[in-house]
Amino acid sequence: MSHLLLLAKDPMFSSGQITFGIIFFIAFVIIISFMYLKDKGMHKKTIKALNGFL
Repeated sequence: MSHLLLLAKDPMFSSGQITFGIIFFIAFVIIISFMYLKDKGMHKKTIKALNGFL
């Protein structure tokens, strides 16, 4: 619904640009979340090793 409000009066961006931005943002958040979860195990090992070292 807010998507329609952005297009209501003298739009700064075209509807295609807004759609691309929304899809890009969603994909970016999904990829960043996936990479964080993938690296989470490695970070636990590294922190555990550093705690023993320090």
